[in-house]
Amino acid sequence: MNTNGRMSRRTFLKLTGLTSAYFIVDPPLRNLSVAYAFGDHPQEKAAYSITKKIPQVCARACECDCAYNIVVGVDQATGLERALTIEGRPEDPVSRGKYCIKALGFVDGMYNPDRLLVTLKRTNPKRGLNEDPGWVTVKTEDALKEIIEKLKKYRPEQMLFASPGDPYSNRLCRSLGVTRSDQRTECFG
Repeated sequence: MNTNGRMSRRTFLKLTGLTSAYFIVDPPLRNLSVAYAFGDHPQEKAAYSITKKIPQVCARACECDCAYNIVVGVDQATGLERALTIEGRPEDPVSRGKYCIKALGFVDGMYNPDRLLVTLKRTNPKRGLNEDPGWVTVKTEDALKEIIEKLKKYRPEQMLFASPGDPYSNRLCRSLGVTRSDQRTECFG
Protein backbone atom coordinates (compact mmCIF):
# COMPACT_ATOMS: atom_id res chain seq x y z
CA MET A 1 0.00 0.00 0.00
CA ASN A 2 1.20 3.49 -0.68
CA THR A 3 0.87 6.38 1.72
CA ASN A 4 -2.59 7.41 0.52
CA GLY A 5 -4.04 4.04 1.54
CA ARG A 6 -4.45 2.71 -1.99
CA MET A 7 -2.97 -0.52 -3.28
CA SER A 8 -0.42 -0.22 -6.05
CA ARG A 9 -0.93 -2.03 -9.33
CA ARG A 10 2.16 -4.14 -8.65
CA THR A 11 0.86 -5.24 -5.22
CA PHE A 12 -2.54 -6.01 -6.71
CA LEU A 13 -0.98 -8.23 -9.41
CA LYS A 14 1.16 -10.05 -6.82
CA LEU A 15 -1.86 -10.76 -4.63
CA THR A 16 -3.90 -11.90 -7.64
CA GLY A 17 -1.13 -14.30 -8.67
CA LEU A 18 -0.75 -15.72 -5.16
CA THR A 19 -4.50 -16.17 -4.79
CA SER A 20 -4.71 -17.96 -8.15
CA ALA A 21 -1.79 -20.21 -7.22
CA TYR A 22 -3.46 -21.09 -3.92
CA PHE A 23 -6.69 -22.18 -5.60
CA ILE A 24 -4.79 -24.23 -8.17
CA VAL A 25 -2.46 -25.97 -5.71
CA ASP A 26 -4.60 -26.32 -2.58
CA PRO A 27 -7.40 -28.74 -3.72
CA PRO A 28 -5.01 -31.50 -4.87
CA LEU A 29 -2.95 -31.12 -1.70
CA ARG A 30 -6.00 -31.65 0.52
CA ASN A 31 -6.16 -35.23 -0.75
CA LEU A 32 -2.59 -35.80 0.44
CA SER A 33 -3.36 -35.32 4.12
CA VAL A 34 -1.75 -38.69 4.91
CA ALA A 35 1.51 -39.57 3.23
CA TYR A 36 2.40 -43.22 2.66
CA ALA A 37 5.71 -44.77 1.84
CA PHE A 38 5.89 -46.87 -1.33
CA GLY A 39 4.26 -50.23 -0.69
CA ASP A 40 2.49 -49.10 2.51
CA HIS A 41 -0.61 -47.67 0.86
CA PRO A 42 -3.78 -49.28 2.30
CA GLN A 43 -5.50 -49.66 -1.08
CA GLU A 44 -4.15 -52.23 -3.46
CA LYS A 45 -4.53 -51.58 -7.15
CA ALA A 46 -7.24 -53.81 -8.57
CA ALA A 47 -6.28 -55.92 -11.58
CA TYR A 48 -8.95 -55.81 -14.27
CA SER A 49 -9.31 -57.87 -17.39
CA ILE A 50 -11.34 -56.34 -20.21
CA THR A 51 -14.54 -58.30 -20.80
CA LYS A 52 -16.46 -56.20 -23.33
CA LYS A 53 -16.78 -52.91 -25.13
CA ILE A 54 -20.22 -51.32 -25.24
CA PRO A 55 -20.91 -48.90 -28.13
CA GLN A 56 -22.44 -45.58 -27.02
CA VAL A 57 -23.18 -42.13 -28.35
CA CYS A 58 -22.30 -39.10 -26.23
CA ALA A 59 -25.57 -37.17 -26.16
CA ARG A 60 -25.06 -35.44 -22.80
CA ALA A 61 -22.05 -33.17 -23.21
CA CYS A 62 -22.85 -31.37 -26.47
CA GLU A 63 -24.73 -31.67 -29.74
CA CYS A 64 -21.91 -33.41 -31.61
CA ASP A 65 -23.15 -36.90 -30.62
CA CYS A 66 -19.69 -38.48 -30.86
CA ALA A 67 -19.55 -42.28 -30.88
CA TYR A 68 -17.34 -44.12 -28.41
CA ASN A 69 -17.01 -47.48 -26.67
CA ILE A 70 -17.28 -47.99 -22.93
CA VAL A 71 -14.51 -50.41 -21.95
CA VAL A 72 -15.79 -52.77 -19.25
CA GLY A 73 -13.57 -54.98 -17.15
CA VAL A 74 -13.91 -57.48 -14.35
CA ASP A 75 -11.85 -57.30 -11.16
CA GLN A 76 -9.90 -60.56 -11.03
CA ALA A 77 -9.97 -60.68 -7.22
CA THR A 78 -13.66 -59.92 -6.59
CA GLY A 79 -15.29 -60.78 -9.91
CA LEU A 80 -17.08 -57.40 -9.96
CA GLU A 81 -17.58 -55.74 -13.33
CA ARG A 82 -17.18 -51.99 -13.88
CA ALA A 83 -16.61 -49.41 -16.59
CA LEU A 84 -12.88 -48.72 -16.82
CA THR A 85 -12.57 -46.04 -19.48
CA ILE A 86 -13.84 -45.04 -22.89
CA GLU A 87 -12.25 -45.24 -26.30
CA GLY A 88 -13.10 -43.46 -29.52
CA ARG A 89 -14.56 -45.24 -32.53
CA PRO A 90 -12.56 -44.52 -35.70
CA GLU A 91 -15.57 -45.14 -37.95
CA ASP A 92 -17.46 -42.19 -36.40
CA PRO A 93 -17.49 -39.34 -38.96
CA VAL A 94 -17.77 -36.66 -36.26
CA SER A 95 -15.05 -37.60 -33.78
CA ARG A 96 -12.89 -39.76 -36.08
CA GLY A 97 -11.86 -42.00 -33.17
CA LYS A 98 -11.13 -39.20 -30.70
CA TYR A 99 -13.06 -38.10 -27.64
CA CYS A 100 -13.05 -35.02 -25.45
CA ILE A 101 -12.25 -34.75 -21.77
CA LYS A 102 -15.95 -34.30 -20.94
CA ALA A 103 -16.73 -37.78 -22.25
CA LEU A 104 -13.82 -39.27 -20.30
CA GLY A 105 -15.22 -37.64 -17.18
CA PHE A 106 -18.43 -39.69 -17.45
CA VAL A 107 -16.68 -42.80 -16.14
CA ASP A 108 -15.14 -40.90 -13.23
CA GLY A 109 -18.51 -39.34 -12.47
CA MET A 110 -20.21 -42.74 -12.23
CA TYR A 111 -17.91 -43.89 -9.43
CA ASN A 112 -17.39 -40.55 -7.68
CA PRO A 113 -18.12 -41.01 -3.96
CA ASP A 114 -19.65 -37.49 -3.87
CA ARG A 115 -22.14 -38.30 -6.64
CA LEU A 116 -25.72 -37.55 -5.63
CA LEU A 117 -27.87 -40.66 -5.73
CA VAL A 118 -31.00 -39.13 -4.18
CA THR A 119 -33.02 -35.97 -4.76
CA LEU A 120 -32.25 -33.23 -2.24
CA LYS A 121 -34.13 -30.07 -1.32
CA ARG A 122 -32.71 -27.02 0.42
CA THR A 123 -34.79 -26.06 3.47
CA ASN A 124 -32.82 -23.06 4.76
CA PRO A 125 -33.50 -19.95 2.65
CA LYS A 126 -30.48 -18.15 4.13
CA ARG A 127 -27.42 -18.36 1.92
CA GLY A 128 -23.80 -17.91 2.81
CA LEU A 129 -20.59 -19.72 3.62
CA ASN A 130 -21.46 -20.11 7.30
CA GLU A 131 -25.07 -21.12 6.72
CA ASP A 132 -26.21 -24.73 6.84
CA PRO A 133 -28.32 -25.32 3.70
CA GLY A 134 -30.47 -27.84 5.54
CA TRP A 135 -30.61 -30.44 2.77
CA VAL A 136 -33.38 -33.03 3.12
CA THR A 137 -34.13 -36.04 0.95
CA VAL A 138 -37.34 -35.76 -1.08
CA LYS A 139 -39.06 -37.93 -3.66
CA THR A 140 -38.11 -37.08 -7.22
CA GLU A 141 -41.78 -36.78 -8.21
CA ASP A 142 -42.39 -34.23 -5.43
CA ALA A 143 -39.33 -32.22 -6.47
CA LEU A 144 -40.46 -32.17 -10.10
CA LYS A 145 -43.97 -31.06 -9.11
CA GLU A 146 -42.52 -28.19 -7.07
CA ILE A 147 -40.27 -27.11 -9.94
CA ILE A 148 -43.21 -27.22 -12.37
CA GLU A 149 -45.30 -25.06 -10.02
CA LYS A 150 -42.50 -22.49 -9.81
CA LEU A 151 -42.08 -22.48 -13.61
CA LYS A 152 -45.82 -21.87 -14.09
CA LYS A 153 -45.35 -18.40 -12.57
CA TYR A 154 -43.55 -17.32 -15.74
CA ARG A 155 -44.72 -17.03 -19.33
CA PRO A 156 -42.59 -18.81 -21.96
CA GLU A 157 -41.34 -15.51 -23.40
CA GLN A 158 -40.03 -14.53 -19.95
CA MET A 159 -37.69 -17.51 -19.81
CA LEU A 160 -34.25 -17.93 -21.31
CA PHE A 161 -32.90 -21.45 -21.48
CA ALA A 162 -29.13 -22.02 -21.69
CA SER A 163 -27.85 -25.54 -22.34
CA PRO A 164 -25.30 -27.43 -24.39
CA GLY A 165 -28.05 -28.39 -26.82
CA ASP A 166 -28.59 -32.04 -26.00
CA PRO A 167 -31.87 -33.67 -27.10
CA TYR A 168 -33.30 -33.64 -23.55
CA SER A 169 -32.79 -29.89 -23.19
CA ASN A 170 -34.40 -29.31 -26.58
CA ARG A 171 -37.44 -31.36 -25.59
CA LEU A 172 -37.75 -29.50 -22.29
CA CYS A 173 -37.63 -26.16 -24.13
CA ARG A 174 -40.36 -27.25 -26.54
CA SER A 175 -42.57 -28.63 -23.76
CA LEU A 176 -42.30 -25.34 -21.82
CA GLY A 177 -42.87 -23.27 -24.95
CA VAL A 178 -39.57 -21.45 -24.44
CA THR A 179 -38.67 -19.53 -27.58
CA ARG A 180 -35.41 -17.99 -26.38
CA SER A 181 -32.61 -20.45 -25.85
CA ASP A 182 -28.85 -20.39 -26.05
CA GLN A 183 -27.46 -23.74 -27.11
CA ARG A 184 -23.76 -23.66 -27.66
CA THR A 185 -21.10 -26.23 -27.29
CA GLU A 186 -17.47 -26.19 -26.31
CA CYS A 187 -16.85 -29.55 -27.96
CA PHE A 188 -16.31 -29.96 -31.68
CA GLY A 189 -15.31 -33.61 -31.92
